[in-house]
Amino acid sequence: MLLDHEHKCTSYFAPPAAQPVPARVVDRVRLEYYRYEVTFGLYVMTPSEKCVANSCVLVFLGLLLWALLLYFPSLLYSKASRFVWLLTGQSGQELGLLDKYGNPVPPAVIAENVMNS
Repeated sequence: MLLDHEHKCTSYFAPPAAQPVPARVVDRVRLEYYRYEVTFGLYVMTPSEKCVANSCVLVFLGLLLWALLLYFPSLLYSKASRFVWLLTGQSGQELGLLDKYGNPVPPAVIAENVMNS
């Protein structure tokens, strides 16, 4: 026989009402911003101080993204060339993957070199 309080306890484990996706995304963004403010102490700052701190963070992230897009491809090709050398014993220049300056060769040129040889 079920007691009355046992039957009521199951209602606590009912799933919450489903929210639309945009509302969940907005709630998630607000939660992450709240965590960011609490973690770095922005919640105790005035709005102008928050603006300066957030601007510094955005500038830093922007410069990081810019450097990543500017320098990462050449670094990736350089490391891939070294990996190819480890596997084959030939450099990327010998295989035609890098030009004489260490810059990546476009895939169309590589395919053209393969067709000619």
